[in-house]
Amino acid sequence: MASRAGPGRGLRFVWPLALPLLAVSAASGEVGRAAEERVKERLSGVRVPFIANAGQTDPAVAYYAQTFAGTVFVTRGGAIVYSLSEAKGSASAQLSSGKRLGWSLTETLVGGSASPIGSERTSTGVSYFLGNDPSRCKSGLETFESVSLGEVWPGISLALRAHGRNVEKVFIVEPGGDSSRIRVRVDGGRSLRVNASGALAVGTGLGEVTFTPPLAVQERLGVKHPVGVAYELRGKEYGFRLSDYDPMLPVLIDPLQQATYLGGSDDDVAFALAIHPTSGDVYVAGLTASTDFPGTTGGAQTTNGGGNDPFIARLNAALTTLTQATYLGGSSGDAASALAIHPTSGDVYVAGFTTSTNFPGTTGGAQTTNGGGIDGFVARLNAALTTLTQATYLGGSGGDYALAIHPTSENVYVAGQTFSANFPGTIGGAQATFGGSVNGGSNAFVARLNTALTTLSQATYLGGSVGDLADAMAVQPTSGDVAGQTLSANFPGTTGGAQATFVGSGEDVTDAFVARLTADLAAVSTTSTPTNTPTGSGAASVPTLLPGPFLFLALALASVALLLMRKSP
Repeated sequence: MASRAGPGRGLRFVWPLALPLLAVSAASGEVGRAAEERVKERLSGVRVPFIANAGQTDPAVAYYAQTFAGTVFVTRGGAIVYSLSEAKGSASAQLSSGKRLGWSLTETLVGGSASPIGSERTSTGVSYFLGNDPSRCKSGLETFESVSLGEVWPGISLALRAHGRNVEKVFIVEPGGDSSRIRVRVDGGRSLRVNASGALAVGTGLGEVTFTPPLAVQERLGVKHPVGVAYELRGKEYGFRLSDYDPMLPVLIDPLQQATYLGGSDDDVAFALAIHPTSGDVYVAGLTASTDFPGTTGGAQTTNGGGNDPFIARLNAALTTLTQATYLGGSSGDAASALAIHPTSGDVYVAGFTTSTNFPGTTGGAQTTNGGGIDGFVARLNAALTTLTQATYLGGSGGDYALAIHPTSENVYVAGQTFSANFPGTIGGAQATFGGSVNGGSNAFVARLNTALTTLSQATYLGGSVGDLADAMAVQPTSGDVAGQTLSANFPGTTGGAQATFVGSGEDVTDAFVARLTADLAAVSTTSTPTNTPTGSGAASVPTLLPGPFLFLALALASVALLLMRKSP
């Protein structure tokens, strides 16, 4: 019988969601799996802070930490709860949601008395924001490197740390302390055993959770000396058996809790990555179906708004610390597909698509309401990912997907795919009317907003009658070239280009194209359609550039979920 997750609403298990994300768009087969495992190994040492409970979760909880392999809760009475969950749905349908079953393990300190208190306060601040309701916001929550449970047994203290997918319990036995007093009861497991490697294995309905073989050391004259230590079982309880140690010196015992069942949570996919221009921090954005994505407790939105949500995560340049993550979405399905850092302010701009009518932060935006069905969205957050400054919808009554974004000092350019014949702001644009008509074909779009996201200055369609989408672009002061793909034989502006005619056929063979628009989006300079996939020679053959700043945009069929969007919703 499953031990259902508790206490209350706060218990969620965090799987290693960010781990496969960095490799998902290009990796496949054995190569992809190998790359994914390398990323997992790299992120296993990421430090995860404990968050103080100020009413955002069950009142029985004092502190909690969301790791890549589990959420650990420390109750006010000193119990340690690991919450597990199993996926019953999938994010592969993009805008659908899955139901989850829970399983929890609880460690109780037998015969001891704990007083949890956070120690080593971190610089990370925690804020909560759900949907577009400011009353759901909490700010100023404290985070800590570790939680001390104090002197649990006479002469024996206990502290917890979390990093990567591990939870570390550190017991310190002071001189005169009796290590045999350490007894920890494990509830919620189907079995408890010490395996052949000396690890403590707890059976659950989702797989086996292991506590690594314990290590014990004593320090003498600045040198650490190993101490013999092993688990000692008594029914549902475990303790430690020490040997060959000096009773006049403290003994540190340090086992790790580590999940070995890393598959089974809901799907998560990364679509975008950006590097901060000054700090070198790595930002990743994408889609998550999980309600327990790691590190979101410090973010602008700490909980999944409903269905699938975008996520944005910030890691240090070495990928050893998950600094912050956040959800970003309303009560229906949403996904982030593009990410960029403002070159001067360092603010984070995210673009994507949403079916939510309550997407957070759109009040005061250029488009405050969903135009119908699936709309694009653009959002601006601070570099710390703790504040959502502004968001806006972007779309008409058909399906719209914002797939690329490029902020400049004065504007934010967004590009993507639209099935809407009434996409906003296209009057006065380079292509004012929708060209898609064959089998519900789509057009690319390009839009220019102010950096505050409160004004849509100009938009334009860009495409022929079959199918086109934009998912990359760059603004260059004098020159530049990019490439993409189109299914339309009548793509506009190709006359005079390096390749003026379409060579692809049907919906299976596409041509690449390169398009150049003036910075105000009022005119197409030249478009070229190099055959098949983009190549260096094809890009180099673009005609001479016009003077002044230009917007270069590339169209390419997006990987993973974006392939599902090639037909009208």
